[in-house]
Amino acid sequence: MKRSFRSIGSVLGLIAVSFWVGCSEQSEPLSPKDDHGIQTLAKKVQVPDVEVKPVFRIPTGRNSERLTVFVFYERGGNRGGGGKKPPKDDGEEKECSDTNTNQAFSELGVRWPTSGIPVEYQPAFEPESVIDLAFEAIDRGFSAWESAGALVNFSEDPDAPLAPERDDRNIVGWRQLVGRDAKKILAATFIWDNGNGAILETDIVFNTAQKWAVNPSIGPGITLCGTDFDVQAIAAHEVGHLRGVGHVIDDGDATNGDET
Repeated sequence: MKRSFRSIGSVLGLIAVSFWVGCSEQSEPLSPKDDHGIQTLAKKVQVPDVEVKPVFRIPTGRNSERLTVFVFYERGGNRGGGGKKPPKDDGEEKECSDTNTNQAFSELGVRWPTSGIPVEYQPAFEPESVIDLAFEAIDRGFSAWESAGALVNFSEDPDAPLAPERDDRNIVGWRQLVGRDAKKILAATFIWDNGNGAILETDIVFNTAQKWAVNPSIGPGITLCGTDFDVQAIAAHEVGHLRGVGHVIDDGDATNGDET
């Protein structure tokens, strides 16, 4: 499956990555036969953990390359910001409203040097609640930025590597995030730049520790919403980072990327 979208810019990152894959009782390695087999495999193999925290332009030691990591917390996270925590799930739709009317962004000072950037979706460890639905929802998250320019080619590839990893592949995928406040993290975006204004690679990771859904569209005047975090909504937020914008905090420190 392939999708093309205008937009993609810059930003994102990671700090330390550690992998742990559980062992199967079978004598031979598990190897899924198809895309859906990967979802079944995810239930038998522990999702590799990723330790993540916000960083801004940390040197990677690879020439002048730098790493930026944006962490999206649910509302109430210790580092502020993020999505609204869904109400307790009792099987019923809830009354809720979207109070996020902020349409300002901070410029990160790094951009994609070309258009047509390939971005791959890796479905491994996709939560059961969104199997066969997440790709299309994330696809729509990309389309929310379509008017911003820069054509992006978004496609699904079960053979793509796991994110986040500095491997010259732009990946969107699922992992279990660990570390401080990890249970309050929805997603994280990683961006590597060359130290001279050009983005080299970006990865987006959704946290499997959260409860996810592909909720119905919420139109003007509609107050009913779902009970779990919406993949499309969080994807649209992370794609904004991927295209080179950050959170607007205006904390007076022009060195951290938070100025309007």
